[in-house]
Amino acid sequence: SQEKKVIIFLCALFAVGGTLRIAGAKYKHTEVLSDKKVFKVNINEAGIEELEKIPFIGPKTAQGIVNYRKTRKSFSSLKDLGSIKGIGEKKLNIIKKFVIF
Repeated sequence: SQEKKVIIFLCALFAVGGTLRIAGAKYKHTEVLSDKKVFKVNINEAGIEELEKIPFIGPKTAQGIVNYRKTRKSFSSLKDLGSIKGIGEKKLNIIKKFVIF
């Protein structure tokens, strides 16, 4: 009966769009976006709140992007974006679908 409660809870969690964090998992699973309209964020103009809407961009990384723009004026490529602390090659491959320059 306790197992049934756990199963019902997990089903309810997923039904409302919840996610589980598995120990050791660095990134959440990303679904295929080929049949969905993907929003694009202009990395050179977006504010912190808009930047945080990009998958895997949190407050610190968003602030790093804004700080980069203040000192270097603008991003011209993904390579520039990869110089931000917290954005490595794996994140670049994910977020490249969501940014424009």
